[in-house]
Amino acid sequence: MQARVQDIISMIESYFPLRLAESWDNPGLQLGSRRQPVNRVLISLDLDLQILDLARQEKVDLIVTHHPLFFRAPQNID
Repeated sequence: MQARVQDIISMIESYFPLRLAESWDNPGLQLGSRRQPVNRVLISLDLDLQILDLARQEKVDLIVTHHPLFFRAPQNID
């Protein structure tokens, strides 16, 4: 059986429950589908263009970061 994003999320949350997050933090999936199949995962402190380039080169299916992409909902994305 192939892992899906939800399987990875469940595993991470079993070690790091969302209830432990600070009130100002924004944990959890921010982009993508929980049903997406996952073969390769990249783990990073932050998400930036270098990480996106690396993910593309390495054909990564899921990027897990310590810091969220958005701390608050963006007003617009250019």
